[in-house]
Amino acid sequence: MAATHRDLAAAVAGGTFREDLYYRLKGVVLNTPRLDERGSDKALLAQIFLRRASAQTRFAPDALVWITQRRSPFRTWSLPPAKTLEQEVAALERQRILEALERTSHNHTHTARNLGLSRVGLLKKMDRMGLR
Repeated sequence: MAATHRDLAAAVAGGTFREDLYYRLKGVVLNTPRLDERGSDKALLAQIFLRRASAQTRFAPDALVWITQRRSPFRTWSLPPAKTLEQEVAALERQRILEALERTSHNHTHTARNLGLSRVGLLKKMDRMGLR
């Protein structure tokens, strides 16, 4: 039994895989979809693994939705990121500040405390982000 994520027929055609070895390995070919392409199967598999680890523990419905919708981090690992790390961090920081402001009805003192910042530090960040 052998498994690969590569298209061996294409590799043989491209000259990067030995044809004789390909025909020795080729018997019954089973093409299985990636986990990303299996939708609700991901939630089912997660429940099975969790049940094996702890019979009393269950996933919250929101967690199952998240698992079903989440894309694999390996799916696009060789593609360049859409944003730089600095841009991603800035976007996350802005989002967290906006959420905290919403939760505290825009009370800057409480927002700063919830985020672990000084009030002055929060106000400076908000000014830089154009949130004031």
